[in-house]
Amino acid sequence: MKSNKIIGILLLLIYVCVATALLNDAFIKPYNLQNLLRSSSMFAIIGIGAVMVIVTGGIDLSTGSLIGLIGCTMTMTLRSFKEHPPAENGGWFIGLIGLEFLILVMGWLIWELISGRQISGRKHTGKIGVGLAGLLLVAASFAVQQSDPGAWVTMAVAVGISLWLSAHLGLLHGLLITKLKLQPFVVTLCALMAYRGLSRYLTGDKTQGLGTEYNDSLRLLAIGKPCTATAVMLFLGILLIGLGLWKTLRIRSTHINQTQRANGLIVLIIGLGLAFVSSSRYWNGWEFQNGETIATIAGLQLNFFTVEVPQAAVARPAKLMSYAIWPMLACFTALAISSARSDWWKKGRSGREIFQWFAPAVVVGISLMALLSVKQWIGGETISLTDMSSAFQSNATTDSNDQFQFGINVILLKMFGVFLSMVTLFGGILWLGKTWTQNAGNLGRGLWFLSGFFAVLWLLSNTAIDETPVQTPFFILLVIGALSALFLNTTVYGRYFFALGNNEEATRYSGINTDIVTITAYVLCAFCGGIGAVLFTLDSNNVEPSGHGSFYELYAIAAAVLGGCSLRGGEGSILGVIIGASIMRVLYNAPDMIGIASQLEMFTIGFVLLIGIIVDETARRLAASRDRKVVLDSAD
Repeated sequence: MKSNKIIGILLLLIYVCVATALLNDAFIKPYNLQNLLRSSSMFAIIGIGAVMVIVTGGIDLSTGSLIGLIGCTMTMTLRSFKEHPPAENGGWFIGLIGLEFLILVMGWLIWELISGRQISGRKHTGKIGVGLAGLLLVAASFAVQQSDPGAWVTMAVAVGISLWLSAHLGLLHGLLITKLKLQPFVVTLCALMAYRGLSRYLTGDKTQGLGTEYNDSLRLLAIGKPCTATAVMLFLGILLIGLGLWKTLRIRSTHINQTQRANGLIVLIIGLGLAFVSSSRYWNGWEFQNGETIATIAGLQLNFFTVEVPQAAVARPAKLMSYAIWPMLACFTALAISSARSDWWKKGRSGREIFQWFAPAVVVGISLMALLSVKQWIGGETISLTDMSSAFQSNATTDSNDQFQFGINVILLKMFGVFLSMVTLFGGILWLGKTWTQNAGNLGRGLWFLSGFFAVLWLLSNTAIDETPVQTPFFILLVIGALSALFLNTTVYGRYFFALGNNEEATRYSGINTDIVTITAYVLCAFCGGIGAVLFTLDSNNVEPSGHGSFYELYAIAAAVLGGCSLRGGEGSILGVIIGASIMRVLYNAPDMIGIASQLEMFTIGFVLLIGIIVDETARRLAASRDRKVVLDSAD
C-alpha cells in the first residue's frame, strides 16, 4: 500500500510538471529548475521533521516561527562574533556542550541515588559514555582556546548555536506534552506565537541582514553549486548498481524470493542506464581546477575545485536520453505481448475480457493524440491569464453596428485541453498498467517499471538538465533523508514511532517508554526545523522578524500529508514527504508560469491539497470496506 501511494504522488508530480511545461516552456529553463530544486530541498527538510512528529500521532505548529527565531539568532550571533576571535568563540561553545553533558549525567546519578536504585550495571553504560564525552568536550574547549583556528570556526559556532537552540526548544515541547500532559496542538500553537513575538522583541522589529561578507563562505551552504544534475544522476546510478547487485547476487540467502530477485534486477538495469547516460559527459576526458580556499587547518589549505569537461560533451547526456523512447517502446511492446499471451492464448479469454484488455490501450492512444494536438495548437505562444477579463472577448463587426460577438478566449480552451487530456492519459496509463501486469507475473511488472523509467528519461531529455546546477541544500537533504529513512524503517526505535502513532496505550503496555519516544520525535522535528532555518536564512541573506518563516509549518504538514502521512499517526514515508514537498513547490511555481494571478497561488495549493486528502481518505475507506468484506466472506 505504501509503494502504491508513493507511485501515485510521483505520477502527480510528473503530471503537474509536464502540464506546466506544455503551457509555458520557461518552466523547464535552467534558472527555474535550479530554484525549484533548491526550494523543494529546503522545504523537504522541515517536512521530514514534521513526519517524525506526525507518525507518533502528534503535530507541531511552531516550525515557521521557530525558523524566524533561529534565523534572527544566527544573524545576531554572527554580528556579535565580529568582536571576538574565532578561538574564543569555539572554545566557550564546546565547553558549554560539555558542561551540559556533565550536568545531565550528574542529574541522572542523583535521581538514581534518591530512588534507591543501583548505580552499577550494564544499563548505565550510556550514562558513563555521556559523562566521558562531556569531560572530553570540556578539555577540548581549553585546547581550542589555546590554538589559532581560522574564521570558519566562528561560522561553525553560529550554525552550531542555532541547531543547539532548536533541539532544546524541541525538548521543551516534548517535556510539556509528556510530563504536564498538555495537548500537542496547544503547546505548539503557544510556541508559534511566543517565538514570533520573541523574534520581534530581540531584533527591535528590524530586518537582520548578513551583507556580502559570507557570500563566498557560509552562504554556500544554501546557494553553492557543487555539480550539475548529470553528476547527481551518475552518483545515483552507481548507488543503484550496488543495490541491484546486492539484491540479485544474494544466492545463499534463504529469505529472498524470486520476486525480490526480479526487483533487484530491475534496480540494476535502472542503475546501469543512469550510469551510462550520465557518464557520457566525461567520455572526452575532464580536468580539475582549484578554486578559492575554504579554510586552513594545521597548515593544510582546503580549496574549492571544479571539474571541467569539453564543450562538445556537455549536451551528450541529454541527447542520449532522447533515444530512451526506443527502449521504452520495446519494453511496452514486450509487455503487451507477454500480457496477451497470458490472457488469451493460455486461458482462452472471452470477447468481453479481450475488450477489457484493449480498452485501456485505446484510452491511452486517444488521450496521447489529443495531448499532442493541443501541444501543436499552443505552438510557441505564452499562456497568460493575469487579466481575467481577457477570458472573454467582444467585437463589433464592421458590416453592421448591431451585430455583437461573444465567446470564450482560446487561452482558456488551451489550458483546459492540456489538463483534461493529461488527466485522461494518466488515468489510462494506470488502468493499462493494472490490467496488463495483473497476470503477467514478475516479467510483466519488470517491463512496466522499465517502460516508466525510459519514459521519464525521455521527458528529462526535453528539459535543460545538462545546464541545470544542483545546489548544496539538495545534498543536505539526501543525507538527512537517508538517515531518517534508515532510522524509521530499519531500527527498533523507529518502529516505536509507528507503534506509538497506531496505539499509544498498547505501546505503553508493551513496555516501551512512550514519553521518551514522544520527546525524541519533537527534538528531531525542531532540529530539522533548525537546519531549515539556517538554510532559509542563508538563502534569503536577510531575516524579517515579523514574517520570516510564516506559514512554513503548513507547507511542512501539507508535504507530509501529500507524501502519504496519516494525521492520525502510525503511517509515513520519508521518500513520500520529499516528493510531497516537490509537489508543493511546483504548485506554488506553476500559477506564475501559466499566468494566473499571484493572489491565487495559495488558493491553488489549498485546492489541490484538499483534493489529495479527499482521494486519500476515499481510498482508505474503500480499502477498509474491502478488507471487511474479505473477512466476512472467509467467516461464511
